[in-house]
Amino acid sequence: MTVFDRTGLDVRTVEQIPVDKAVLAVKVVSEGSRLAGHFAEPALYAEAGIASYWRIERDENGLPVVHEFRLHPESPVYAPSPDRRIHTDKPVTNVPLPADIGLRDLTEA
Repeated sequence: MTVFDRTGLDVRTVEQIPVDKAVLAVKVVSEGSRLAGHFAEPALYAEAGIASYWRIERDENGLPVVHEFRLHPESPVYAPSPDRRIHTDKPVTNVPLPADIGLRDLTEA
């Protein structure tokens, strides 16, 4: 999933979202996509300059966990956010946009 700035875009007709409009890439990791979610996809998103990356996976109890990363200012790689944000119940953040998400609500609905 990609979160983007739609300013100046006609989202009804655009075929692809320009990468410079992307502000957050989100990967939901499954057993089959662990390698891509931990290495391949973050490298591609970082190289493209997407400022924030969230990796969502399940913990040992099967509950969702969000790992929040930010683009390193001097090289195209992601580093853990400065406050090493790992969200286990309710991600609340303002970077790259305000978010307040009940993870359990998503999985128990």
